[in-house]
Amino acid sequence: MRDNRRTSSRRAIATLIAISASVAALSLVVQARDEGTAVPTNVVVTHPSYAYDYSDERILVGAAEFVFLGEVVEQVGDKGVPTSAPDIEIPQTQFLVKVITEIKGKLPPEVVVSQSSGVDKGTGDLILMDGDPLLKPGETVLFAVNSEPAFDWYTIVAGPFGATRAKDALDAEVLVARFSLAERDQFVPVPDPDFVPPTDENGGERRTE
Repeated sequence: MRDNRRTSSRRAIATLIAISASVAALSLVVQARDEGTAVPTNVVVTHPSYAYDYSDERILVGAAEFVFLGEVVEQVGDKGVPTSAPDIEIPQTQFLVKVITEIKGKLPPEVVVSQSSGVDKGTGDLILMDGDPLLKPGETVLFAVNSEPAFDWYTIVAGPFGATRAKDALDAEVLVARFSLAERDQFVPVPDPDFVPPTDENGGERRTE
């Protein structure tokens, strides 16, 4: 009976991820048509491996230079980050964010935040890290970010872990209180020299579904 419940829970979670990815893709299609840009042809969900447990908010805050509550204003870019492979980029999407409450570090009133999800310019696929939908204007989000002076933006730490959406005003207050405690008890994770990211059957560090 417990195994059946666990299987049902996993299926429900997988279904929710698929629905979120589909909604994100549809939103991007509408936006692309309005702006006259390329329309994504497929949704690819990536599952990166992390050396640390970023679900522990103390570790997440310790790994971030800045933690703050902000409101997404608008998308301002879709510049990818180059990799060691020639002509290969990690898709990212940039958003202008209004800073509401600072928890760690000092920031200007508005910052550009880069999310590690976006359209792969080579394939036209919409790449979503851990199924995390693209940010939307009007969303209130608790961000954990690191500065990227070379790109003049702030990158979200550990994908969806570093961008927690508030459901409403009360939830936003709860998030600020929760992450303030995490900031008080934060600790910087120490790199494990023996850490080797798990690989899939094809030998890749990332899997798609």
